[in-house]
Amino acid sequence: YPLNWTTAYKNSEWGIFEGCTALTSVTVPEGVTSIPANAFVSSSLTDIDLPTSLRTIGEYAFYNCTKIQEIDMPIDLTTIRNNAFRGCSALENIYLSPAVTTIEKNVFTGCTNITVYCEENTTALTYCQTNNINYVIRQGN
Repeated sequence: YPLNWTTAYKNSEWGIFEGCTALTSVTVPEGVTSIPANAFVSSSLTDIDLPTSLRTIGEYAFYNCTKIQEIDMPIDLTTIRNNAFRGCSALENIYLSPAVTTIEKNVFTGCTNITVYCEENTTALTYCQTNNINYVIRQGN
């Protein structure tokens, strides 16, 4: 599992695991700080374990991953790029910490049953309220 995804695939239009329909489970190793654009487009992921080192999820990273139901984001994740989870129609629960300070356009478009778990006075809460996305306010630690 390459730690330098963004370097290795910088000039590619294809995601690392794009279209891998046999791929159902992934553990991204510690040290990876960014999931690049298009990384898992239209894969069959049902389970993904993200490292605490992760800071950014790239554009369309999980686009059309129609089998993912839940994702627990690392506590220090700061940025979710455009359309990152667009079309993840089975996605029901996603947990976002207060560290998330950037959520770009259409991140959850097509996620019709999603609930975002977030805290008061956060970017995640504002994003949900602005975009009419279901949310639950969690109590801080």
